[in-house]
Amino acid sequence: MSKDENQNDDNQDLEEKKDDAAQEGVSEPEDDLDENEEGDASEGSSIFKSKGLLVLGLIIFVGLLFFAQQYLHFGDDKDQKEVSHTHDGSGAPVIPAVQPKTAPSVSAKNAHKDLHKKDIPHTHGDSQGAVAQPSVKAVPESAPVDSVHGMPVQDDKEIEEVVRKYIESNPEVVAKALQNLNEKMSKDRDVKSKSYLKDNMEKITSNRPYLGNSKGNTKIVEFFDYKCSYCRRSHIVLERVLKDYPDVKLILQPVPVLGKNSAEAVRASLSVWKLFPDHFEKFHEDLINSPTIDDNSILDIARKHGLSTDALTKEMKSQDIQKLVNENLEIAQNVGMRGVPTFIVKGELVPGSLSYEGFKDLLGDSKSRK
Repeated sequence: MSKDENQNDDNQDLEEKKDDAAQEGVSEPEDDLDENEEGDASEGSSIFKSKGLLVLGLIIFVGLLFFAQQYLHFGDDKDQKEVSHTHDGSGAPVIPAVQPKTAPSVSAKNAHKDLHKKDIPHTHGDSQGAVAQPSVKAVPESAPVDSVHGMPVQDDKEIEEVVRKYIESNPEVVAKALQNLNEKMSKDRDVKSKSYLKDNMEKITSNRPYLGNSKGNTKIVEFFDYKCSYCRRSHIVLERVLKDYPDVKLILQPVPVLGKNSAEAVRASLSVWKLFPDHFEKFHEDLINSPTIDDNSILDIARKHGLSTDALTKEMKSQDIQKLVNENLEIAQNVGMRGVPTFIVKGELVPGSLSYEGFKDLLGDSKSRK
């Protein structure tokens, strides 16, 4: 190998070493710089986190102080002012405005006294911090209520005044109410009457004085008073009915509705029927047609037919006769009798006096007629 070639080789080696050394010298500072940059970034992140936690803590602390102040003001019963806790037109809640605590002025104290004198309700906070509702005087459950205005009424005078004014303004309601009442009572009587007649016809028609056919299948029951002029007229019509309808049995239920003398006549009639049944029809006819009904006229009719007045007087006072009178009154009430005369024709209640044509329409069956 020549000297020049050796020198070139040496130069090449030297350049390679320089290159290696240069590369090593650059790489080492770059590594140091990366480590320093990473350290600075880590330190900055730690500082940022610490500052963020501090700010967040301050925000929470301030918020707690604010809400504590609000609740402390709400819970103050003595110094709490009126608080608005409604919402605005947009629907967002309005934060209650808290008034500063200041000593009440003289005028404020007087106003507070006036509120208590006039019993005007005003709100205060309770111990929990909630706003109390205005106090309202309780109205007893039994307190009357004005049905017209829907307001509680304090006493009977106010009720009377409300009713009086309403009736004066609407007088037609009285007539309408009476009409409705009469219709309701009439319907109730009809229902009760039909039920009673259905279950008690045997009791009504048995063991009572009668005229006409004792074995007749067509029954008419008459409730009457010996002093009743309409009953007297009905007697004339019934005589014709009995003559034309031989199958009719007329059961008599005398009831005393026109006073003391009526009661005496009923007891006399029932006593004659019990003591002197063969004379009953004539005695009944004379008594119903008598212009006057009293003790003297009753005894005169008894003497006319040869009846013992002593026996009659004694029987009239007996418990048996009084029992029959009471039974007649009870039956009359249960069938719904509203006046005399009243009839039961073929099981149906017929109030008021009837003409011959009226009885004819009700009886209807030609087989019972001559």
